[in-house]
Amino acid sequence: MRVPQLIQALVDSANLWKISSKEMAIIAGYEVRDIYAWSQGKKLPTLPEYVDWANSLGYEVTLIRKGENSIATTTVHSSK
Repeated sequence: MRVPQLIQALVDSANLWKISSKEMAIIAGYEVRDIYAWSQGKKLPTLPEYVDWANSLGYEVTLIRKGENSIATTTVHSSK
């Protein structure tokens, strides 16, 4: 997945649950204008911002190492 697809996944989730940008801003701890800009593709969230946004919707951001025998994963947490 590319960044716009990752963002769209969160937008779709918020829409599914009928969560407004204002409500999402309160839940995620960011300004409404930030959530709106990310949702509209006018601005990209930083990784910590994306992680916070995903966490607020009940998602966990995980990195999975590539490779045939690799099973190592890392869960990404925001420092916020």
